[in-house]
Amino acid sequence: PEADTGDIDNASDSLSADDIPRVELPVVQGEITLDGVLDEWFWADSAEITIDKELYPERFADASVGTRALAVTTSTHLYMGFIADDPDVSKIRSANRARDSVKDGDYVSVVIDPTGQLRRKFEFRVNPHGSRADILQDTISDRYWYDWDTRWDAESQITKNGFTSEMAIPLDSIKQPRLKAGEKPFWLVILKRSYPREVDRTFGAVAVFGRDESLTQNTHRRRLELKPYYIYFPEEERDPGEEFTRTDDYNLNEVGIDAKLIWDSSTALSVTINPNYTDVEADIARDSINNSFTPFQPEKRSFFQDGRELYSTQMPLVYTRNIVQPDYGLDFSHFNLRNSMGALWVKDKDTKLVMPDNLGSDTVEIDELENDSLAMRWVTGEKGSSLGLIGTFRKGVDYKNYVFGVDGLVNLGIDDKIRYQLTWSETNYPGSFADDLCDGDDCSAPPPEDCDLGECDYTAEVLRANPNEDLGGHGIRLSYKHDGPEGLYWLNYFDYAEDFRADFGLEKRTDYRQLNAAYGKKWYLQVREKDQGKSRIRGYVVGNMIQNSDGEQIENGLDLW
Repeated sequence: PEADTGDIDNASDSLSADDIPRVELPVVQGEITLDGVLDEWFWADSAEITIDKELYPERFADASVGTRALAVTTSTHLYMGFIADDPDVSKIRSANRARDSVKDGDYVSVVIDPTGQLRRKFEFRVNPHGSRADILQDTISDRYWYDWDTRWDAESQITKNGFTSEMAIPLDSIKQPRLKAGEKPFWLVILKRSYPREVDRTFGAVAVFGRDESLTQNTHRRRLELKPYYIYFPEEERDPGEEFTRTDDYNLNEVGIDAKLIWDSSTALSVTINPNYTDVEADIARDSINNSFTPFQPEKRSFFQDGRELYSTQMPLVYTRNIVQPDYGLDFSHFNLRNSMGALWVKDKDTKLVMPDNLGSDTVEIDELENDSLAMRWVTGEKGSSLGLIGTFRKGVDYKNYVFGVDGLVNLGIDDKIRYQLTWSETNYPGSFADDLCDGDDCSAPPPEDCDLGECDYTAEVLRANPNEDLGGHGIRLSYKHDGPEGLYWLNYFDYAEDFRADFGLEKRTDYRQLNAAYGKKWYLQVREKDQGKSRIRGYVVGNMIQNSDGEQIENGLDLW
C-alpha cells in the first residue's frame, strides 16, 4: 500500500552487499514491439531475476506467488519484462488510470539508483492495464515526487495465469553519473510487485545491474535539443446585449523557444525564452475550507522538471509554481557519483509568493511586478549520508528575499536517519504586497485595536508583509526517525523565527516552535489458515506541541494510531 512505501524501500535497502547479486545486463540489437507480450527473440537472452521475497508486511518472508523480471539493454534503452503469476486472475485489482495514479492495486515496478549512494532513486511502475507512474524518490528530504515525469513507455497483458508487462526506458532518461577511470558502471536496482488480496503484500528483489562501458559512453554523447514554437489564438469581444455583436478582436501571437544542451546524461544546460505552457494540464482545485494553509500544486512544466531533485530539502525552499509568466530562464544541473550541483535563474513578468503566518497562509500575486528568481544548490555524500548547501534569491522593485542554508542526512543504519536543516533569511517588502493581501480598500494605516473577526480589512498575513521593516530570522528543522520491522519512533523539532521568509518556496508557516514525537510497535500474526502469509498490526502514540516565538500556546495534542 502507498502509505507504507517507506517501509518497503527500507526493507529493500537493508540487504547487505553480500546478499545482493550482481547481474550483467546483456546487450542486444533491435527493438521490441511494446505490447506486454514477451515474445521477442531477445527476451530469451535476457538476464532473469526472481522476485521471491516479501518486503511488506513481513520483511524477507518467502513470496506467496511467483514473479520473474527480465532485463536487457540496447544501445539506447533498458528493456524490462515481468511475468507475474496469479492463482486467481479474477482477483487482480487494476484499471485504466491517469499517469502517476498507479498508487494502489496490482502493479510491477523497477526502482533504479544510478549512483548506489541511496540519495535519489527513480521508480517506473505499470499495472496490468498498462497504466504508468514514474516517481522520484528523494532520501534527503524523505519525499516521493509523483509529478516528476520522464520519457519511457510500458504495456501489459492480463493472461490466464496472471499478467505480463514490458517497459522501455531510454538510457538518457536515467541521470547516470560520470565515472572516474577504473570505476565500473552499475545501477542498484529494486524490483517490486504489489499484490493486494485479503492482505496487501509487496514482494521484491534487489540486484546490482552491471552495464557495458560502451553504453555509458553512448549516454555521455553531447547533443543540442531545440523546440521552437508559434501560437496563434484568436479571441474576440462581444456586446452582451440582445444581438451579441462582435465589438473587437484580440489575436494572440506568441513565439518562443526551449533549448537544451546535454553535455552528457549527468550534465545539462537548459534555456527557455517566452516558454509555451499551453500543453500543460490545468490544476485540480485543492483548496479546502478545513485547511487555512496554501495547498501544494504539482509541477508539470518540462523546463522546471530537469534537475528538480537537487532542490528537494526538508524545507521546501524552491517551489517553481511561484514562477508565473517567465520571460526567459536558465537551468544548469550536474551529477556525479558523490557530488551534485545546480543553478536555476528565471526572469518573471509577475510576482507570486506564499505569505506565511503561524495559523495559516495566503498568496500574494502582483501582476507586472518583474522579479529575478535564483536558486543554487550543492550536495555531496556517500553511503547513504549527505551534506548540502542551498541559496535562494528573489529581487524586484523595492523587494528582496534572500535565503541561505545548510542541510544534511546522517545515515545511522537503514532503519535510522537523522535529518537537519539550518537556514537564515533577509527580506524587504514593498507596500503593494500588503495591499494585495488586504481584505478591504486600504490597509496602509495602522490596524485598529479592536477588530472583529470577519469585519476587519487586516489579516495576519497583511501584518507579516510590513513594508516598513527589515525582516530577518532563522528556520531550523531537526528530525530523527527509526522505522524498523519491530518498532517505529521519531522525534522532530522545528523552530521558525517570526520574520523568517522563503518566498521562492512553499514555507506556509512561520513564527512557531514545534516538538513532535511518536513511539510505536509492530506485531505479525497469521489471522487465518488460508492467508498467504502473516498480517501486520501497528500501533503508536503521537504527541504534538506548537507554540509561537513568544511561547504562547498554539496547539497541544496526543493521538493514538
